[in-house]
Amino acid sequence: MQSMPIRTSARPRNRNAGQASYVSPAAALGFVLCRNLRRILCRPVQSPTKVATKVATKELVEMWTVNTYQASRLLSCILLLGCAASLSAASPRHGLQTLPVRPLVFGYLNELRTTNSPAWTLSQLDYDAVDLVIHGFAEPKRDGVLGYELGRFAFYREPLLNFAHRRGKGVVMSVGGGAPERLRDAFAAIAASSARRKKFADNLLRSVETWGYDGIDIDYEFPSTAREKGEFTELMQAVHAAFKGASTNYIVMFGASPGFYIDQFDWARLSACADFAFYFGYDWKNPANGPLSNPGATQWLSGGFERIEASTRGALQYITAHGFPAERLIFGLPFYSSANDSWPALRERWATNRVWFSNAIHAAAGEVPFAGRWWTTPECVQRKMSSVLDTNASVLANRAVVRGIGFWEFGHQDVAKPDLTGAIKEWFALRTNVSNAPKNFPTPDH
Repeated sequence: MQSMPIRTSARPRNRNAGQASYVSPAAALGFVLCRNLRRILCRPVQSPTKVATKVATKELVEMWTVNTYQASRLLSCILLLGCAASLSAASPRHGLQTLPVRPLVFGYLNELRTTNSPAWTLSQLDYDAVDLVIHGFAEPKRDGVLGYELGRFAFYREPLLNFAHRRGKGVVMSVGGGAPERLRDAFAAIAASSARRKKFADNLLRSVETWGYDGIDIDYEFPSTAREKGEFTELMQAVHAAFKGASTNYIVMFGASPGFYIDQFDWARLSACADFAFYFGYDWKNPANGPLSNPGATQWLSGGFERIEASTRGALQYITAHGFPAERLIFGLPFYSSANDSWPALRERWATNRVWFSNAIHAAAGEVPFAGRWWTTPECVQRKMSSVLDTNASVLANRAVVRGIGFWEFGHQDVAKPDLTGAIKEWFALRTNVSNAPKNFPTPDH
């Protein structure tokens, strides 16, 4: 993603939440209960038999009542300790195991471009169109800690989690992003040290547990050398180990370069430490923003030794050929033009000339060239979906399909006129041959 995060004065309620001072509710509850148990167990209790030889029947009954009360307190504490243990091992509310079998839809949320109240706008997002919201961005710091001041991240967090979870949708926390440049430098520094990798992974997990996210997305844009390639894999291994150690239901994913840096990912090894890779199928600008195909055009990769077709098809086929399963790839679509215009900039023109725009879709690119820009209109959204999700229309080799589609981002369409997410819902409604995933799609444990 190339959108520049917008600065804001909004701050999280506690900038240190999720850092070293964090104590989980389960740990606090366990401490209190253990202290009460010690008091109960260490309290001297006379034997009812001995008492019976010294006191009247009435006093014996009273003593039994006291002992019974203590026993009930003991039992209650044991039960509550069990609840505390289950709290500490609780799964995310809408994690990996809740995702549907059909092709998936993931949508990023970074910046709401609206004059309406953010809380109201977040309540109106088209949650019905997605299975998972990717919330960007927390900031990686070079020493492995996290910052929460980028854009509106902290401001959106609570209402987004509330509204999405109420609609039965998962939300993962995304860390990183395409700008500013210090984010890439911070990732490189973290990934270069085993100690910083572990610290970073632990801090990510604490933040996700504290706030109730359903997983993590690593948006490192992008590893660019052979050394960084290997260190990014080690970073993902550390993050995967931390999250799956807490719950196998957590979603662990990462974002991938549109094309040039696609060779700086160790795809085969990454397949063992990520549930999904979100492929950024945009920002090609050659001149299309996210061309489906581009016959005859070549893109040299960053290492200088490999080349692919200069298209999203070329990149997807490179990824799968190098060991990452198509069954865990999410194909990202742009909700903005090749000149970074949001969809509303064209929306009214499109709404009054839909037939023309439909006929103007470029056969290879799958986008509409108009006014010096390339657009992914609602019809283009559906064309692209068919090209990677429907075996009858796939542009990939051997009519292969991927696990799902995604988009950047919710903020590029008007919540009152959600044409692009509406096209996604309509595509599913009109097709029955993609209602169930192919047999080789993985179970949550892959």
